[in-house]
Amino acid sequence: MHGIYNPMEELYLEFQMHGCISYLPTRLPTDKELDDCWYVYMTAESEWDPYSDSFAHAEKPFEGTQDVLPKHSEHHHHVGCLIGGSTSSPRKPNVNPGTITLRFGITKQRVSQTLKVTTQ
Repeated sequence: MHGIYNPMEELYLEFQMHGCISYLPTRLPTDKELDDCWYVYMTAESEWDPYSDSFAHAEKPFEGTQDVLPKHSEHHHHVGCLIGGSTSSPRKPNVNPGTITLRFGITKQRVSQTLKVTTQ
């Protein structure tokens, strides 16, 4: 199990996995949530090394824990925030199948099949 822990807020956000990709499921907050929820700052001052072995060691104590949200405190202040979202649409290859046929010496049918399964 792995995630983000904020000791000042006693908040643990557990990552989910999609294959080998770790992610934190998010969504745009509602206007009510923006008015009523507290703000948690998650930016550290120290340099981050994503390949450090220390992460596995540091996360050991949190194995099997559930997300724990602290009670809202009136003492939380925020200076500013940025709320955003993004969407995507199916990508289309920007390469001509005829060019691929010539470069790789394969049939147009093979190019078409390859592009269907490799274009994200």
